[in-house]
Amino acid sequence: MEYGKDGKFYRRSKVATLSEAEERANRLRAALSQRNIEEDVFRFCKAELLQNNCFHAVLEATKSIAEKLRVRTGVTSRAIPN
Repeated sequence: MEYGKDGKFYRRSKVATLSEAEERANRLRAALSQRNIEEDVFRFCKAELLQNNCFHAVLEATKSIAEKLRVRTGVTSRAIPN
């Protein structure tokens, strides 16, 4: 699927070559960069984005935010403090 400039989704054909896949991935990365997506999100969900697996990409992006919070706060426990 591809999200068009008109705000609608369109079905796309599968890529046949590695260069086509790379081109699509680069376009996706450029579009996300224009929206100021943090590099951590790319690092955590790159594989899912390349596979167009949006559900798992969002899940992995959420994990990246939780990891960033743990690093910045120094909290290593997953338990909620009282």
